[in-house]
Amino acid sequence: MSVNCPRCSQRVVAENLRIDAYLGVMRLATVGRVEVTKRGHVSAKVRVNEIVVAGTVRGEVTAVERIEILEGARVFANVRTPRLQVEPGAVLVGRLEVGADAPARPSEGAP
Repeated sequence: MSVNCPRCSQRVVAENLRIDAYLGVMRLATVGRVEVTKRGHVSAKVRVNEIVVAGTVRGEVTAVERIEILEGARVFANVRTPRLQVEPGAVLVGRLEVGADAPARPSEGAP
């Protein structure tokens, strides 16, 4: 299922996604929740409501609600979110913007 964004008029996925394998795309956007399993590997510019990472993510990640990086996960990305949780044993490499104003910027469209 997808909808048109009222701000940017782009088509946006409106469902939760579970990624169990390699996914290499230019842009991954959803107003739902994304779960990257231990076997999952995402290489993309990601904009979501929330994301839970147990596998690997490369690129750029923006979450409107939160990002959770589980033990053993590897994230090589610039991260922007109001709430970030990183478990011991996880790897996070990149620029971080965490706080109330982090996910929304005037020059960016909504997911």
